[in-house]
Amino acid sequence: MTRLLMRVVILIFLSGCTSAYMTRGDLTGNSEETNTWLANNAISQLTEIYPPASTKFNIKQVSTDYFGLALAKGLREQGYAVNEFSTKDNNERNRGISLEYVIDSIKGGEGEERLYHLTLMIGKKVMTRPYLLKNKGMVPAGYWVNKE
Repeated sequence: MTRLLMRVVILIFLSGCTSAYMTRGDLTGNSEETNTWLANNAISQLTEIYPPASTKFNIKQVSTDYFGLALAKGLREQGYAVNEFSTKDNNERNRGISLEYVIDSIKGGEGEERLYHLTLMIGKKVMTRPYLLKNKGMVPAGYWVNKE
């Protein structure tokens, strides 16, 4: 348990080290169901901070993976305006808040579970949360951590 807690602390610390050169998207290859659950969990947190119907998100990466598709669809269903990635850069796209994401994981030691890590980059803010895969479903392994 101490090793798992230490990994969570390390992941949270590293979440502040995101850079423009970091690979974006789902790096885990999780199932559609798992990624949809993660997207819904992320949307729940976003609705706590950004009011629907008055917030526009610009997804700044190609989001053809299950998480990206579920995120865009779920945000729209909650009442957000969403511009998906485009190579065109026009004034309309620049009026919203940029949104990017990374889902990665690390394998625990012998007998330990894989720890998943979701990071959302919203404008200049970074939000991150660790998860564990239990009984073929995700469960939070900690709280959302925000870096302004």
